[in-house]
Amino acid sequence: YHLLLMTRYLTCLDWDGVRNFVSAMPQTVKRLVLVSSIGVTKYNEIPWSIMNLFGVLKYKKMAEDFVRNSGIPFTIIRGRGD
Repeated sequence: YHLLLMTRYLTCLDWDGVRNFVSAMPQTVKRLVLVSSIGVTKYNEIPWSIMNLFGVLKYKKMAEDFVRNSGIPFTIIRGRGD
């Protein structure tokens, strides 16, 4: 049950939240800055797959792709978490 809640929370935060936020932005926004995470392009590879147990890296990658395709100027920062 907790795993299901954690997965849904991360989906809402990292995918649904970013998608809804970007979709609601006017095209006049000068720049969107998204803070993501290192390892999003390798979430199926070790050691990143360990960090991706709940899908967090997968959802962050989906959010990055959505921002890239939004037409809004953007900067993506991939933090290391240390």
